[in-house]
Amino acid sequence: MRNPENNLVKVYTAHGRIEASIVKSKLESEDISVILKSGAEIFGITVDGLGAIEVLVLKHEIERAKKILFDQR
Repeated sequence: MRNPENNLVKVYTAHGRIEASIVKSKLESEDISVILKSGAEIFGITVDGLGAIEVLVLKHEIERAKKILFDQR
């Protein structure tokens, strides 16, 4: 059986749930499926990378996702 997590790659690291939700919404509005992978978060803040949230997309959508997030044109 195929493991869907093998097809996921990190496109962005957010530093809190609000930032992660904004990035997720932006990608989903362009029809890109998103999974948020969360570390430890205490009181809604992150310290030194703890609590960072990885924004994951399917491998075949990584380039399009990067363009949407980082292309300033």
